[in-house]
Amino acid sequence: MHAFRPVATLLLLALAAPQAQAQTGTSDADALKTSVMEVLSFATFGTITVQPEAASVTQDGANYRVRMPLSGLASPPDAAIIAVARPLDRGKVDITSMTFPSSGTLETKVASGAANHIAFAIARQAITAKVDPTLATESSYTAEFGDVRFTTAQGDQHAEQTVDRVMTDGAFSSGPDGRLTFAGQSRGTGFHMTGRGANGFASDMDVRAMAGHFSIEGLDRTQGVQMLAAVRGLMTSTAQVQEQHTQVPSAPSPEQRQQLLTVVDAISGLLSRVEVDETMEDVRFAIDTPNGDGAGTVGSVRLTMAGDAMADRLNTSFGIAVDGIAMPAMAAEAGGLIPRHVDLRTILAGVHVRPLIALLRAAAGTRADPTVLQTQAMALLAEPGTRIAIETLKFDAGPLSVTASARLLPRANGEMGGEIHIAARGVDALLAQVQSQPKLQQAMPMIFMAKGMGRAQGNSLVWDIILGDGPLTINGMPFGQAPVGQAPHRTR
Repeated sequence: MHAFRPVATLLLLALAAPQAQAQTGTSDADALKTSVMEVLSFATFGTITVQPEAASVTQDGANYRVRMPLSGLASPPDAAIIAVARPLDRGKVDITSMTFPSSGTLETKVASGAANHIAFAIARQAITAKVDPTLATESSYTAEFGDVRFTTAQGDQHAEQTVDRVMTDGAFSSGPDGRLTFAGQSRGTGFHMTGRGANGFASDMDVRAMAGHFSIEGLDRTQGVQMLAAVRGLMTSTAQVQEQHTQVPSAPSPEQRQQLLTVVDAISGLLSRVEVDETMEDVRFAIDTPNGDGAGTVGSVRLTMAGDAMADRLNTSFGIAVDGIAMPAMAAEAGGLIPRHVDLRTILAGVHVRPLIALLRAAAGTRADPTVLQTQAMALLAEPGTRIAIETLKFDAGPLSVTASARLLPRANGEMGGEIHIAARGVDALLAQVQSQPKLQQAMPMIFMAKGMGRAQGNSLVWDIILGDGPLTINGMPFGQAPVGQAPHRTR
């Protein structure tokens, strides 16, 4: 489901598909088989692949039936994906249906070497697509799944996930340079997840609805395939080492270092831009541990990520906004100081790509010197035009409302420093509330100290903090030195 998968699958969905070939000199059956496997990769976010030589095609009138056996499943023994397709004008293909096995099991080994048992069941499914095998024109697909269930067991850890309904659709095409552009969106309802672990740990979470969209521009699929192969090889190698040792050695093997270098090389020029925007609504959670339990609700959670590598500069941003946080049990003990809203936005922009790739290559090498690498990293981040910052951090806690920002800055001595700006309203009201709550009174000295170092600005207190290039200062005063002749601040 889109709202909960790792961001890495945004690349997997486009890279696992076989390279499409033009239909010139190929039969309708071969073109249809290639097209079906292409849309399979996109519809499943690259998590399911098949071997082209194992697929079979049979004709039934104007339609073709494509059977793609699945490898790696413990059951059913004859697991396969079945698609029905027919050729359209100008070489395009209409996939009228595609179905996965309605149930099955999968046995894998994770990096720790432990066995991982996964079982799935799909009660309803419908996938359709219109595909241009050459990718010269836009191809599109839609997929809908209902009453989906996953169960996972690994040692003492057990988890179960169910989804009432999830829908996804997208479009993809290739430009004149052969690079791929892909955009998609998904929606889902009724997500439920439970988990049990060692020592009595248990968790339970419900999400009423989720939605998201994502896009990838300028993806070089050849580099992506090389990167995926190296990543998979690295994971396999790590698992094998874990089976032979009680813990993974701290130093990578020569084979692992080579795989890391392959990943680093593939990253350079891999894509032009990626964007992700995902939202969950009406979240309920509960956690039980030997030391206690907790439960709460969240009105909404929104996650945004974006990145591009234009003009040899890397630019990325990350944001998370959480609204309507409620934890009744904790709120009673903390006097209602649990934040109701948190909004964080960060940025890393203007980093030169080539020196960054060179630095990553050096870090993966056998003769990497941590001191030299740290110096090179500091120099890279200190280059003109580079920006590392928390653009915004907002939260509230009871009567207190805080807004903050921060940025990392190079100093004259060659080290990195920073500037932090914090503004808070409701400090006096917070003090009054803390004084009325015996369990919170231990926090009063810290609040009094922060208030004494603040600067009045309207109905807020402000702290401008400077790090590096000398002692830490707050509002121009060295930390620990009280402002001379400053009267106590009054805030509302």
